[in-house]
Amino acid sequence: MSNDFADRLVAARSPRRETKSLIYRHALRLFARHGYAGTSLREIAEAVGLEVPSLYTHIRSKRELLYDLMEFGNRDLLDRLARSVAAVPDDRPLDRLYLLVRENVISHCRHSDQTTVVFTEIRELSDDQRAKIVALRREIENLFRSALEAAVAEGVARPVNIAVTVFGALAIGRGAATWYRENGPLSPEEIGDLYGEQVVRGVLAPGSDWSSPGA
Repeated sequence: MSNDFADRLVAARSPRRETKSLIYRHALRLFARHGYAGTSLREIAEAVGLEVPSLYTHIRSKRELLYDLMEFGNRDLLDRLARSVAAVPDDRPLDRLYLLVRENVISHCRHSDQTTVVFTEIRELSDDQRAKIVALRREIENLFRSALEAAVAEGVARPVNIAVTVFGALAIGRGAATWYRENGPLSPEEIGDLYGEQVVRGVLAPGSDWSSPGA
């Protein structure tokens, strides 16, 4: 987990405190490595340099800590995706789809621990917490759905199954996070470019002419 991510989460949840940032940072790392069920509050406290009773002066419970990480992680991704297409005209739906796929891949590659926790531990939340996370995921899906539906309506994309295509496009980012390495031959941006191109080319209607933004 990057220091920047932890610090922004602290700013969103409470007055800025270094201890709270450390708790989020180490909790995310431990949840990603060992799973929520496999990580104890004692392990989190030891990683931060606290006793367990002192940990409770900063958090309400382990589940609430997980929810904070998942809620902020999904909202952070939603914001990144929305910003990536904010300046794209409505009549360029394929450009929007390309940029959404690209940013989704980049974000997941750069925040792999966040990806692991956010998309594998939802079962550990309460029903109310889970419903809020699912609602955020629907907002993310709807960005992709809107772009693809517009492309189909304009005739520049084939009449594909919207739901299946959107879920597949989203899964690409999560999949890339499992094999991307910082010392690998491709940067997150290069991987995002390749996958964005593949998704758009895969739905492109026969006879439609499209080139990636900036090409």
